[in-house]
Amino acid sequence: MSNAVTLIQPFGPQIGMSQLPVGINRELISICLGCEHDIDKRMNSQLVGMIEKEFRIKHEIINSNAMPLIKKAVLDYLSSTHSMYKTFMPLEEKNLLCTDAWCNIQEVGEFNPLHSHPHDDVVVVLFPLIEIDVDHHKYTRNVKKEYPGSLVFYSSSGDPRYGNRTYRVQPQTGDFYVFPASLEHYTMPMYNENDIRVSISCNFSLRELRPL
Repeated sequence: MSNAVTLIQPFGPQIGMSQLPVGINRELISICLGCEHDIDKRMNSQLVGMIEKEFRIKHEIINSNAMPLIKKAVLDYLSSTHSMYKTFMPLEEKNLLCTDAWCNIQEVGEFNPLHSHPHDDVVVVLFPLIEIDVDHHKYTRNVKKEYPGSLVFYSSSGDPRYGNRTYRVQPQTGDFYVFPASLEHYTMPMYNENDIRVSISCNFSLRELRPL
């Protein structure tokens, strides 16, 4: 399976998407589940999510086999999307600073409200483990089809009468998305106790390349 980043442009900024190799995905699951009960890593007071199990894994991610692939995806995204950073091409891995990384293990009724990552430049959200029964009776009654655990991107610009302000993705195990840190997004809750949603967020900064 190809790991090439595909660009999506439902509105405004483009969104990159790709998939993790199986081996790297397993490594990320191991990192997340290995830190799940480490209270010292909890980040609840620093994040907006209404999620109990939010914990920092920056050190683990930076030293994992996933980081080179993640950085390559960010570089591919920046070289392909419409952005000021094309002026600085070719960019190199040394231009990317991973400022933070954390894992969310989302459980019943939990969600992330609308937010962005204003202090950084690019965000990568990875989904090492998704097991959500969208055919469960609690969800099939939802006439709006707002699928549980969805990642929803929101653009405040534009006229909703002539297009969408939101773009909803229903992530699968191994999917990951690359997008501007300024792009607002939120997650839908889950209501089936058997559903599992494990995600990782990585923030990247290109401060050295920002215009003064």
